[in-house]
Amino acid sequence: MPPPDELSSSDLITVALDLLEAAEHRGNPTHLRRALSTAYYAMFHCLARVAADRVIRAPRTPRERAAWLHVYRSLQHQHARKQCLNNRVIGSHPDSTRRFAARFAGLQEQRHTADYSPVAKFEAAAVRRTVETAAEAIDRFEAAREADQAAFAAWVLLATRKS
Repeated sequence: MPPPDELSSSDLITVALDLLEAAEHRGNPTHLRRALSTAYYAMFHCLARVAADRVIRAPRTPRERAAWLHVYRSLQHQHARKQCLNNRVIGSHPDSTRRFAARFAGLQEQRHTADYSPVAKFEAAAVRRTVETAAEAIDRFEAAREADQAAFAAWVLLATRKS
């Protein structure tokens, strides 16, 4: 769990739900778009934090904290999505990881639509289900065994060398 002044997935989910409520009360579709985008970033930051936590355990020194941040910032959106969609990679992982991967990849696509398509329409009920599903996937992934988290982090962080 990050310190209170750091970015957290649960805070981002709260913001996504706040945006959704604002959309429902004000009828502003931009809030629905931002709710989807924020839910995706909750998942992205969850994955980045878990990866950094599994690679650099309990950083205490400035050098260790810098290495933790380096791992955190190494997560690449497109590579992570590609790995999440790769059955050869994801098929052997536990259910919580497979669900996280599927939701991550799907929500990344929805975020692209929300952020870049000026004509896309979104329904509040569907956005609510998406945000709630993202929150559930985050909770289950964070509760997974550390070894399973570390194995998944290796796949989404590191490129595979072609022989």
